[in-house]
Amino acid sequence: MAKLIPWLFLIPPALVALVALATLLHGRTPKGRALKHFRVGGDHVHAKAYDKAEAEFRAGLELWPDHPPTVGALASLLVGMERFEEGSQALEKAMKFDPNDQRLKLLQGRCAQGLGNEDEALEVWNKIPDDSDIYPDAMAMVADVHEKNERLEDAIASVEKAISKSSVHQARPYKKELKRLKALLAGEEPPAPEAVAAKKERRRRGRRSAKA
Repeated sequence: MAKLIPWLFLIPPALVALVALATLLHGRTPKGRALKHFRVGGDHVHAKAYDKAEAEFRAGLELWPDHPPTVGALASLLVGMERFEEGSQALEKAMKFDPNDQRLKLLQGRCAQGLGNEDEALEVWNKIPDDSDIYPDAMAMVADVHEKNERLEDAIASVEKAISKSSVHQARPYKKELKRLKALLAGEEPPAPEAVAAKKERRRRGRRSAKA
């Protein structure tokens, strides 16, 4: 019978009322309002309403300037929008809260690349530990830089590193990229996107026919 009794009813009514009041009041404090701005900003990011997201994050930081998640979210947003100067400033502040955050390191490299410092970007990305969950992403970024500079063998090696630390599902796009790079290195012309799409459609129809 005890398992059927909701835990709420085992707490003295006065304590329940106190917790409810504290929750309500917290929402009206500066930090509570800052958290709301952070949450709404995140919703805007998912909706790709980036200007609105930025406005929410900045409003939240007006109320709680040292809230690490909001600082990091703003830095990520600015770098993603390729506003690297502003992103660099926000990123510097975010990294003071957690210098070992590897996701921030990934952003740091992208910011350096955007500001024209490719060697710095490569150095940052190559220092990300291979047991980090963002290591494959870092290696993909490294490969992209190598390819742009026509260092195809280095690009291939970086993609192979990404594959070696990826799950089966995560490795699929990297394997396609590896195949494309090897074709380029061999002097072959990679298939046009239209040809790839047509091949996928033929496979889809084939599976459909087999089921019928």
